[in-house]
Formats: sequence, structure tokens, C-alpha cells
Amino acid sequence: MRYIDLRYLSKCLKGRRNNPPDTTLAAKKAWRRSNKKDIRKACYKQQHGLCAYTELSLEKSELGCHLEHIAPRSFYPERTFLPHNIVLSIMDDIKSGTLQPHEKFGGHHKSEEYSDDWFISPFNRNCAAFFEYQLNGLVQASAKLEESDRVKAERTISVLNLNAAYLVERRQNSLELIAKQLATLQAQTGSLRCSNDFKTTKQHKETTMKQFAEATLKSRDRKLPEFYSAKKQFFENIGVL
Repeated sequence: MRYIDLRYLSKCLKGRRNNPPDTTLAAKKAWRRSNKKDIRKACYKQQHGLCAYTELSLEKSELGCHLEHIAPRSFYPERTFLPHNIVLSIMDDIKSGTLQPHEKFGGHHKSEEYSDDWFISPFNRNCAAFFEYQLNGLVQASAKLEESDRVKAERTISVLNLNAAYLVERRQNSLELIAKQLATLQAQTGSLRCSNDFKTTKQHKETTMKQFAEATLKSRDRKLPEFYSAKKQFFENIGVL
């Protein structure tokens, strides 16, 4: 999970922030009448094309996506139009309806299970520090967390089903690919000889690895690569970044 910097506010949300609904029914009616296209556009831009929870690309046509209220409007109607309570989450209603409960992830698995006391929101500036990604595709609570924060991370992972089989496989394939590319690059760099002393210098290796990491994580057309946080953490763990 990566921090979402709230920079783009849709006209729809601007217009409703001073007149929030105060009941579940009012929230349902107001949300149904709202300009979803405008809200989706703003969310997509500030999320850099990634699902707020899973970091899958929102352009995956086989899954679709939906607007998600972090704090569900059925229990928190007053937050229905708060910008820091709305994200784009992978998987649309049609795709979700074809899956078993254990196969769902993101907002559709979370449903209305939420509390301010434990849920880690992508609008939490330190949200990335709660999670650790393994090369086998699994995500777990960071070993650096204190017990109370570890419980929060574990529950958030469970509620969002971030270790669903589909996500684990995709995450593993993605991380293993860059690990193989990095190994190949290291081998090629190690075989080079500097023109001055016929020896590959440590500085040259570090520069090459860093350039590879930066290219891998680079935003293209304002969209970040899938599993951005997992990839960034991979490079940090091996000292490249």
C-alpha cells in the first residue's frame, strides 16, 4: 500500500463538502445522484493508475474497478463525500459477483468491515511502513512494528485479502522478474572492465543498479508500475535505493 497524496479534488466533491448527508438513506440517495465519472477521474490521477489497496493497475480490463468508501457510507454517512474517504479499488461489481468470497480482494472483500481504530488507510502518510513484501508474493506486517501496529497491519491485510491467490501469484511473478533482470545486469556489469584500470569499480556497479531501480519504478504517462511499493521495498532491502 502506498500513500495517496490528495492533490486532485473533483468538482462533485467540492460541491458536497459543506452539505454532508447525515443518515444512511440520505447518503445512498446523494451518492446515487453524484457525478461518478468526475470522482473516478480525480481518484485515478492521484492514485497514479493503481488500485489504492492492492496496487494492481486500474486498467486491467478483465477485473474492472469501482469507487470505494474506506469508511462505509452505511455506517459513516457524513463521510460519503470526503475526498480522503474515497478511492478507486480494483474489481467491478460484475467480476466480484463471479468469485467465491476467498477469491475476492480489495474493497469487495473488505465490504463494510472497517474501524478507525485499526484499519490502515492509504491516506495515512506512513501506511507503507506497515507492510513487508516477500519474494514469494506474500505480504505481511512489518517486523519493525510494535505489537499494537502489527495487529493493525495484520487485520488490514486480512480484511483486504491482500494474500489472495491471484494477488500472491501476480506479485511473485512481478518481483521474480525484476530479481532475474537485476541478476543478469549484475553479471554483465561484473564482466566489464574500466578503461583506466581494467577493473569494474564499486561505484560503477552501484550507479548501474540504481539506474535500473529508478527506471523500474519510473512513472510513465503519470502511471506507476504495478506493485510499486513491493518493488521499491525490494530495491531498498538489497541496498540499491
